[in-house]
Amino acid sequence: MNHLAISGLLIFFTSLFSAIFVFIKGPKKDISFTWGLFSLSVASWGLGLFGGFTTDIESVALFWARLFNLFALFIPVAFFHFVLCFTNKIKDKKRELLFFYIILLLYLPVAVIFPKSFITSVRPILSFEYYPKPGFLFYGFGLIFAYLVIYGIILLFQDLNSSSGVRKNQIKYLLLGVFVGFAGGSTTFFPVFNIRIYPWGGYLVPIYVLTVTYATIKHRLMDIKIALTRTGILTFVYLLVLGIPLGLVGWGKDWLQELSGPDWYWLPVILAIALASAGPFIYSYLRRRAENVLLSEQKRYQKVLLQAASGMVREHNLKKLTKLIAYILKRSVRISFTAAFLFDREKEIYQLTAVRGKNAFSASKVIFLPEHPFIDYLKKNNYPLLYEE
Repeated sequence: MNHLAISGLLIFFTSLFSAIFVFIKGPKKDISFTWGLFSLSVASWGLGLFGGFTTDIESVALFWARLFNLFALFIPVAFFHFVLCFTNKIKDKKRELLFFYIILLLYLPVAVIFPKSFITSVRPILSFEYYPKPGFLFYGFGLIFAYLVIYGIILLFQDLNSSSGVRKNQIKYLLLGVFVGFAGGSTTFFPVFNIRIYPWGGYLVPIYVLTVTYATIKHRLMDIKIALTRTGILTFVYLLVLGIPLGLVGWGKDWLQELSGPDWYWLPVILAIALASAGPFIYSYLRRRAENVLLSEQKRYQKVLLQAASGMVREHNLKKLTKLIAYILKRSVRISFTAAFLFDREKEIYQLTAVRGKNAFSASKVIFLPEHPFIDYLKKNNYPLLYEE
């Protein structure tokens, strides 16, 4: 079994999981459906890769080559459909989407009835015994694929520039996944067009699928800088943990045999166990150091708030205390607007008693009754209504 078959199997399982998970947990029906359709297309393509590159029979390899490339036809259109739903541009781009679905429906029967027009045969290239050789229709598919992926990325960048807060962070995750996944998946095109570059990028597609699934499902996301830092540190640590012992086995075997004789293999085994044991501690130490740098601003205002809290206990006037809290929060956390409400037991209302910021409004006009749905929600859910991690 070669590496492309292994990556195809990983693509199949991660994409199938993604489709099922989003269908069950998806936040919106249109986004869930289109991402599920896209994931199923990628899963089918991955399964085809596995089937096509695990056989040593030419006719079977040709069958799978034509089949998994037929599945690949759905990938760019389903991706474009998902992006339109996610960016709320489905109404504005409805005709364009319909046009590409019609192109897809025209491609499918022609590719099935005249398979040589799509994939003519299979041939040896690089370490592969049978790799697809393109027909004239495949060149058109390549152009459509590139156009729709680039178009989708442009739409996501446009949405990124007009978004803020959680939404902006969510789009960053999407763009990260898109770049990783399509950059990796596109390497499978190189040998098709007789470009002698090995398609190692297939291993990146599962990362893409899981990243975008996470971004699609989650409403409140960890800052992408922190996520990338943690991932980078984890990758670095375990490349060392796994790489050093494997490197000794691969390139230092002769030296180890001279050093310790026929039992040389115990040295890399012991080293691997030691590094694997130390790995979590090294990762934890490096992660804390990196996050101290990234989260220095948050840690600064947390310290200010803790210091302020110790002084607030000396203030016994409740209205003055709420005004002090609103002032300190706005100044230390550097937010644009702060407001505090107090419950008036005599009138049985929640009255706005302190407000700070450009959008300040009259405290006498803003009240909440105890039976208001917002108050009821806060009583039942003792945590912030909306926050960014």
